[in-house]
Amino acid sequence: MMRICICDDSLNDIEQLTQVIYAQYQSTTIQLAIYHSTKTLLFEYQANPNLHDLIIMDQMYADTDGIKAANQLRQDGYHGDFIFLTTHKDNCLECFECKPLAYILKQTNYATKLKQALATSYTNTTKRHKESIIITNNGETHWIFKSDIIYIESEGRKINIVTDQNETFTCYKTMDQTLKHLEEPNFLRVHKSFIINTNYIKAIHNNNIQMANKHEVPIGRSYLKPMHALLKKAIQSTYVL
Repeated sequence: MMRICICDDSLNDIEQLTQVIYAQYQSTTIQLAIYHSTKTLLFEYQANPNLHDLIIMDQMYADTDGIKAANQLRQDGYHGDFIFLTTHKDNCLECFECKPLAYILKQTNYATKLKQALATSYTNTTKRHKESIIITNNGETHWIFKSDIIYIESEGRKINIVTDQNETFTCYKTMDQTLKHLEEPNFLRVHKSFIINTNYIKAIHNNNIQMANKHEVPIGRSYLKPMHALLKKAIQSTYVL
């Protein structure tokens, strides 16, 4: 599903944008949200910096600066795409900090350029979804890059995802569901309650694994064989001095 946000204070522009978006994504399920000010947008994003995959916004609003709002969203952790659709071309260089996908002037032929940008954003979103997992808990949605995950621990009906930014995200999933969603060879289940990212292994002591954040993860008896196979493969591909 493609999650798109339009932030514009012009009802006419919103109507035109909506038509282009639905025409572009005819075969794709989309979730479309509309905001009329950047203040409302920033407020909504406080709880979840990755509420949408794509934000389409103007450069200038009646009472706020769209570029400043986009820069703030980037600083707060937004990983999705920005498309600026505006009548202002004088300050386009100022938007580079937020790394926009496109900066499109509202001219008679802007729909063609917008469709091209929408197609690129769909490709980017598909790639990001493969490289990340999305979890929801207590009404908050978090977008976590797989490469940032150190280990995952189950606790009753919940799982705790620990990242290399010293953050822990909790949601209701089974370990089997989580491992299937990760779909990466470097994620290995080493205990009924633990999945580790082998890229973060620091040391192995008997039946315990020390991760990069110094946390000790136990190796379950039934998981010793795949763990030893991984260790053997690592030794074979490494110079031992």
